[in-house]
Amino acid sequence: MYFTDRADAGRKLSRKLNKKIYKKATVFALPRGGVPVGCEVAKHLKAPLDVLVVRKIGSPMQPEYGLGAISESGAVVLDHDRMATAQITEKDIKEIVAMERKELERRVGLYRKGKILSIKNKDVILVDDGLATGVTARAAALAAKNLGAKKITFVAPVCAKQSMVELANYVDEIICLDEPENLGSIGAYYNHFDQVNDEEVVSLLSQSTL
Repeated sequence: MYFTDRADAGRKLSRKLNKKIYKKATVFALPRGGVPVGCEVAKHLKAPLDVLVVRKIGSPMQPEYGLGAISESGAVVLDHDRMATAQITEKDIKEIVAMERKELERRVGLYRKGKILSIKNKDVILVDDGLATGVTARAAALAAKNLGAKKITFVAPVCAKQSMVELANYVDEIICLDEPENLGSIGAYYNHFDQVNDEEVVSLLSQSTL
């Protein structure tokens, strides 16, 4: 399945979500790419929209090669298999984690503007524009769990099948439109996959029902 852009993907994904089942849910998008998708999901469900900020921990030599992720709650998920393959230890990525934590804090301040992340006893829907390695989704799910979420559902337009298996240990439910064995690039499933900037995130959040 292919999508025009993230908003189109969000609308198509929304059709899989029954309004009655998720009527009390709060949508938490994973910025930045998950926000346009999450905005459409929140509109469909007439649900509040917020963000749960996570940052990927990349390899020192190859930043796009994800070794783990951190979340705003302090949750850290490391992919030890990938770290072993890259011959990288936790000590090697200490500076990267510190740098990503600063960027995470900057984004939290910009996107939420001092509001407390409210998850306790809520039915939470985590939304992203795709699930590749799954480390950021796992960090987000762990954060939601640590913050007292009652139920955690992860939704995305396209998900790598193996990553879904690994994520299943962290969430109650996973909903995806396309589940390829070999995902490749998430962007390959979109006709338009431009980077989402901070201004777009802030604008979409301001239009939400929060």
